[in-house]
Amino acid sequence: ADKNSFGESISFEELTAKICNAVAKGLQKLGIPAQFRPRNDIEVEGRKISGTGGVFEGKAFLYQGTILMDFNVERMLKSLQIPVEKLTSKGIKSAEDRVEWVKRYLGRMPEKEEVFSAILEGLSEELGIQYQWGELTEEEKRLLEERKEYYRSPEWVYEVKRSSSEPELLFGIYRCLGGTFRVSAKVDPDRKLLEQVIINGDFFVEPKRLIYDLEAYLKHTPLQDVERRIREFFKDRQWEGLNLTVDDIVSAVMFPLTKMEGLELGMEKKT
Repeated sequence: ADKNSFGESISFEELTAKICNAVAKGLQKLGIPAQFRPRNDIEVEGRKISGTGGVFEGKAFLYQGTILMDFNVERMLKSLQIPVEKLTSKGIKSAEDRVEWVKRYLGRMPEKEEVFSAILEGLSEELGIQYQWGELTEEEKRLLEERKEYYRSPEWVYEVKRSSSEPELLFGIYRCLGGTFRVSAKVDPDRKLLEQVIINGDFFVEPKRLIYDLEAYLKHTPLQDVERRIREFFKDRQWEGLNLTVDDIVSAVMFPLTKMEGLELGMEKKT
């Protein structure tokens, strides 16, 4: 769509919030209490039900997302070739606690037309837009025929998929008075960016969703800003941790990231 439809000065963060709030409202119409969770998730009572993302290109933008309708966590972990220890009942439970899906929450699988209708209503009400069903125009069909061979070619497919470098997967175990943290981090070494972090372990925090919200908040954070963003996340936030402090959580997340310095110096990565 045209970015100017939402105001010339709108930022990508503001646009993300608008669209995610609209989709969350659509899910609410299905009876699911969905909410937007920065930076770009839609969650239900702390569990992620939708991941989204997009890009600006001049005055235009493309924004897309998925909604988890049904889910088999064990199959997902095996498909992603997760280490064997994560396939224990405890590892599977940890993965299930992070996500929600429509069928589980509603106790039924709604027809796709019901879902489409609810999401469109949410988008229409929140964004102030009108919608109508339609087919591809003749011009769109012509462009499709003209370009489809290019878009299915290896040059296009692999250039899009190939990043400047392979992401680094870093892991660290941090122990403190409050318990043990097991932290996995996915890092883009060229851009020095924390793409994603997963925090597991044996420790107690309340509310239980606190760690999941922190993981979402840290996505796509420059490495030099990680500590600042963790402290920013906890500022004025009400939470409790048994023998835990914000400094402990900062140290736990930063621990695997320190391995990047060694990798840049040519040291071999240790698991």
